[in-house]
Amino acid sequence: MRNTYIIVNVKRFLYWWHNVFVYHYGRIALCVLAIALIVLVLIQSGLNAPKFDMHVAAVINAPISYGASEQLRAVAMEACGDLDGNGEISVDLVTVDLSADQLTTYQQLEVLLAQPEYVLFILEDKESLVHGARGDFNLIENYGFVPDKGSPFRVELSGSPAVEALAPGRTLYGCLADWTTSGKGKREWTLAAVTLLDMLVEPIQQ
Repeated sequence: MRNTYIIVNVKRFLYWWHNVFVYHYGRIALCVLAIALIVLVLIQSGLNAPKFDMHVAAVINAPISYGASEQLRAVAMEACGDLDGNGEISVDLVTVDLSADQLTTYQQLEVLLAQPEYVLFILEDKESLVHGARGDFNLIENYGFVPDKGSPFRVELSGSPAVEALAPGRTLYGCLADWTTSGKGKREWTLAAVTLLDMLVEPIQQ
């Protein structure tokens, strides 16, 4: 009798599974499972993502060498220090070569401009003018810098060794996208960016 009872219940479950659950709720269950898996992957990616103390963007119409990037990164690490207190200093320096593929690279610049952790942008003449006039950057004099004559949103960086290495012979400018003025971003990101910009400008003023 016991075996018969078990067999009957198993058959009832299988009937319910195939004819009720799978038929009526199968697609919903698959959707829920897919969403759960996506959430788990995103959480795992977030946990494994590298943590940076500072983010800097250098956008130039020319390729940037590894050595030049590392020279600027070293100055940035000195400027920001261990902001997140994890015992390590890490700087995310994103370099964009606009001469490579303008459609793709300009889209990349737009993405960087939309992220509040990117405060300091090192740009050439055209990009600094266009995005300054568009309202992407803050008035540079509000942070103690003398603005360039061509735009109140930028300070010239030509003459700084770390910047000269990025694009020898080109005139580059520093711009600040301070998201704390609109209630977003973090104050420490802005302070670190201003400190770095000051370190880049200092050799020029000496």
